[in-house]
Amino acid sequence: MDDNSLTAASGPPPPPSLIQYDEDPEFRTLERLLETENIPHGVLATAIETHGIQGWDRYGRFKTFHRDSAHDSPYVTKALDLLAHHLASAEERSERRHRDDPEDCWEEFEESPWEQFGWKKGLLPDFDAIKASEAGEPSMPRLP
Repeated sequence: MDDNSLTAASGPPPPPSLIQYDEDPEFRTLERLLETENIPHGVLATAIETHGIQGWDRYGRFKTFHRDSAHDSPYVTKALDLLAHHLASAEERSERRHRDDPEDCWEEFEESPWEQFGWKKGLLPDFDAIKASEAGEPSMPRLP
């Protein structure tokens, strides 16, 4: 199945400039998955690495980006970097106990990742299966 067949039936979601922070019920943004649906950063990273991620390229085309494609790889890397940056910012805020008005960890990026990356509702990876598969991984050792 190619990227065009994935979006042909209902069409792609509107471009990021038209989405108002996760208001499109057919597109699950990284923000919604992290903040509302409480999908852990690691599970999202595994989903992106395994299944790719959907979003808009620099020309405004909606498509699925795959890690193993030379053309798509920078988009996958950007999505993974955004997740890592968000996690580091969340841990830093937690350490500082500053939760009232957290600083925007996305300021350094020219476009909002909340709007650029995610998955169409019917094409979401199986996050529960990913979580279950990662449950068998060795747990992190405690520091002495």
